[in-house]
Amino acid sequence: MENFIIVLLTVTASAQVAPQSTITIPKPSISQDPPHTVLYSSESVTLHCQVSNGPPDLEYDWYKDSIDLKHHERSFSAKMSGNYECKAKKESSESDKSDNYTLDLKEPPQPKLSIESEWKSFYQTEKVTLKCSVDGDSNDWGYEWLRDAVQLPKNVDGISLSGKTLSISSAKAIHSGFYTCKGKHLTRKPVTTKESEKLQLLVEDTTPKPGIRKHQWFEPFYTGEKIQFDCSMTGVGWEYSWYIVKESKQINTNSALTISSASVADTSGYLCKAKRGDFSVDSETVEVQVLEPPQPKLSIESEWKSFYQTEKVTLKCSVDGDSNDWGYEWLRDAVQLSKNVDGISLSGKSLSISSAKAINSGFYTCKGIHLTRKPVTTKESEKMQLLVEGTTPKPDIRKHQWFEPFYTGEEVQLECSVTGVGWEYSWYKVKESKQINTNSALTISSASVADTSGYLCKSKRGDFSVDSETVQVQVLAIPTPMLSKPTRTALYTTEKVSLRCEIQGKHWTYEWFKGGEKQQGTKSQLDIQSANNQDSGDYKCKGRIQGRVGTPDSNSVQINIHEPPQPKLSIESEWKSFYQTEKVTLKCSVDGDSNDWSYEWLRDAVQLPNDESISLSGNTLSISSAKAIHSGSYTCKGIHLTRQPVTTKESEILQLLVEGTTPQPDIRKHQWFEPFYTGEKIQFDCSMTGVGWEYSWYKVKESKQINKNSALTISSASVADTSGYLCKAKRGDFTVDSETLEVQVLEPPQPKLSIVSEWKSFYQTEKVTLKCSVAGDSNEWGYEWQHPKEEISLSGNTLSISSAKVSHSGVYSCIRKHLMRKSVTERKSEELKLHINGKYSKSSFCI
Repeated sequence: MENFIIVLLTVTASAQVAPQSTITIPKPSISQDPPHTVLYSSESVTLHCQVSNGPPDLEYDWYKDSIDLKHHERSFSAKMSGNYECKAKKESSESDKSDNYTLDLKEPPQPKLSIESEWKSFYQTEKVTLKCSVDGDSNDWGYEWLRDAVQLPKNVDGISLSGKTLSISSAKAIHSGFYTCKGKHLTRKPVTTKESEKLQLLVEDTTPKPGIRKHQWFEPFYTGEKIQFDCSMTGVGWEYSWYIVKESKQINTNSALTISSASVADTSGYLCKAKRGDFSVDSETVEVQVLEPPQPKLSIESEWKSFYQTEKVTLKCSVDGDSNDWGYEWLRDAVQLSKNVDGISLSGKSLSISSAKAINSGFYTCKGIHLTRKPVTTKESEKMQLLVEGTTPKPDIRKHQWFEPFYTGEEVQLECSVTGVGWEYSWYKVKESKQINTNSALTISSASVADTSGYLCKSKRGDFSVDSETVQVQVLAIPTPMLSKPTRTALYTTEKVSLRCEIQGKHWTYEWFKGGEKQQGTKSQLDIQSANNQDSGDYKCKGRIQGRVGTPDSNSVQINIHEPPQPKLSIESEWKSFYQTEKVTLKCSVDGDSNDWSYEWLRDAVQLPNDESISLSGNTLSISSAKAIHSGSYTCKGIHLTRQPVTTKESEILQLLVEGTTPQPDIRKHQWFEPFYTGEKIQFDCSMTGVGWEYSWYKVKESKQINKNSALTISSASVADTSGYLCKAKRGDFTVDSETLEVQVLEPPQPKLSIVSEWKSFYQTEKVTLKCSVAGDSNEWGYEWQHPKEEISLSGNTLSISSAKVSHSGVYSCIRKHLMRKSVTERKSEELKLHINGKYSKSSFCI
């Protein structure tokens, strides 16, 4: 809220008064500025203490509610309501207090916020108008609008503000919220009202459909009935109209739709349209079905349609979806029946005849009259003929598949019948004189010896009953089969199996089962000529006479058929490839091997021919001295010695390879030199193709074995290690030598220091060249020099003095080092003494 400061300039006019000893000061009066009738608490109000015709230079005292305010100016800025007084004074004179001046500062009025419609909740696209008004509203007020405590700018989100009105041309969900407004005085700037009370505007996210209320609703209606609905929407201000869907036309403009007397043509969908302002919405379609009243069904409450005299008869008239809503009218031969005539009684939907007579025969119909929906009456039912007979039948006995005797477990079935329907039956076991069932059929599903007896049937309908003749039934026990066990129950494929089933009595047909599955064969003995794996199982037998009765299962015999085990073929060594003259042994073995098996050998799928190098003994094949012709794919199979058809499958193939040539061991040299120098490491490896080899090394010049490893290592060679070396490889009884490898070990050469000139004595300024040389010199050697510390040029194995001086005299030597083979020891030359003469005299050299 903005605060405004009003500065009042008060001009005080001084009147010149003649000096008097006593000054008379008139009683002052109080005036206000601004002079509004109603002042608001936020405004600045100035009170003036006015003295008419008073002396100049007056002082003033101000009072509020009789309390001295300690203010002595003519004007006082009042902030609160109250009773104000003032008085004027000068020197010792003072006026009387002014009359009380009541200042009443009021709070600005709270505006009222309202919706310019009957309804307070809206749907999307509806127009909304809010109005903000201040009591005693005039053109003095402007308005500020807020939603959810946030000021609304003009023309945002489809909102327009004009004077005291806020308009939303097409409402959306985002317009929902708590709205308030406040007034701002257009001419008295500090004056701003409080916010109005909150007005909640709710714009629904979804548009509802009008609700339909059905008056006394039926599905379906019947012709002539009244149909009535009401249409309604939440909220107020709605106008309604009804449409018949199948004709797409408006049929009224009320919230209610009434069809006073429905016809089948009124069957249709109906919908209601609700409209408020420019907004409209349709209800769901209400389906109305109008049908002719249903035709009742007439039935006899018994299975039979013809009756005997004295029997009770009950007819029933029913309407689909029958309830207690219907009353009924009865007719015989098209004439309405009265109650209690000819032994007939009528009760609800039932017609009862307690004791039938011939006069009760005829064609009956009925129709329904709705008890609560009064206009509704059905058509007549279809005709039903009622016949009352004059004679009584006798029960007939039919035997199903009859045997004399029966065997236990067989089914015995008798059936009792009487002409007509509605009869109740019961069977009696004569020897025990007791009822055993209440069915038309007597079935003994699994007969026992105790079921041997005479049987009769009693037929009854109502109070009438009659007995059949007695039928005799005899039941004997069934024998149990015995399945004999064969000599051997664990067999190999191809062997013969025989099982025998024995049953007491005659005329039996045999059935054989394996694991519950029926097998071929109807004789007492089952023969399997050449068994296979599928013949394994649990065998039983049973008997059947002429296919009508079966014995219990016999005892079971378990037969196990196995494939003969596949032999395993192996080489009796770690290696699978051989060299000529080596010994080879193959072994063929059957799991659980015993003396029951002999063996057959094959090479490349052909039975082995006679070969003096090959011997066969039991499960072993031996080759005393292998040759290339013995190479091939070997298999074996077992043949049972006592169970002649039994032969195993061939073993898996074993590939035997006999090399055509005998190899030498292969020697691999590690970092090889010719010659080696003392101190260096010498290393070889010896290897042969295949496995199972043992190695040993020999020093030729001493003809002795020096180790039994595949590798030979001389860690620090000496001159004594100079020799030939060979490796011997051995496997079984077979050995082979490698080539001889020659090794030479020398002491590293001593360097030789010499002067490169024909003369050996030098004078100053002469050029001197020394050379350090090694026998068989090459780029393998590097050199170090020991010499006097003078200007000397060194290059490889050469030391040069370009201009000799006396100071070059001294002892010189050189040291050679192998550039690549670091383990070769250094060696120093003999010393050479160089003398440079200061005078031309003979130089002497001492070596």
